Amino acid sequence: MFEARTPIEFRVIPFVILMPSLVAVLVEPVWWVIALVAGLLALLVWAAFAARVSVRVGARNVDIAGPFYRRSIPVDEIAEVSLHRESVADHSLIQWPVAGLASSPVGVRIGLGGMLGVRMRTTGGETYKVFLGTTSDGEACVAAVAAASAVQAS
Repeated sequence: MFEARTPIEFRVIPFVILMPSLVAVLVEPVWWVIALVAGLLALLVWAAFAARVSVRVGARNVDIAGPFYRRSIPVDEIAEVSLHRESVADHSLIQWPVAGLASSPVGVRIGLGGMLGVRMRTTGGETYKVFLGTTSDGEACVAAVAAASAVQAS
């Protein structure tokens, strides 16, 4: 299993948001403001400490998972796997961990940062780009997916 977690520098965000949120609760101490602030802080703490992107290579499937996203790709449907480098760490406006559609020409981008990732293209034309924590993780993931699809092909 190959995995990437939220970078350390992003883990300060819930604490930065905490102070203005407490001010909002103190100024307007009604139930819906308290619930909104608590929900927002819970989401931020989850994103900072528990969010992850993973690739699990099995004998029959390659499972890709990201925040609120999960796909299982049969190994025999993988046409191409390679390392992919992007010039920008994230193309989305708010840097959402999962962006795009697998069936679009660009494909779906799954990552919590980074510019080097694994690119998988299926026989059906879908493209998945998964950005892992390190270059060595990316290279090992490419090798594992290529080995699994070579075994399945033979």
